[in-house]
Amino acid sequence: MPAYRPLDATLTQPIAEPAPPAAHCSWRGAPAVCVLDGLAWIEQWRGKLQAANADRATSAKVSAGPQP
Repeated sequence: MPAYRPLDATLTQPIAEPAPPAAHCSWRGAPAVCVLDGLAWIEQWRGKLQAANADRATSAKVSAGPQP
């Protein structure tokens, strides 16, 4: 009979996505996202990916059970 260990709530709650950057620049007269704002947004997503991967690693440790 398998036994399950409960996971911490931080490992099961969704990770909120970063808000999209505002259109502070313009291109051909239309509002546009500035390149620097877009690059900063990519780095925010990268941080979220790293947090998700850390959660996955912790989940793997928890689900593996006690190690001798």
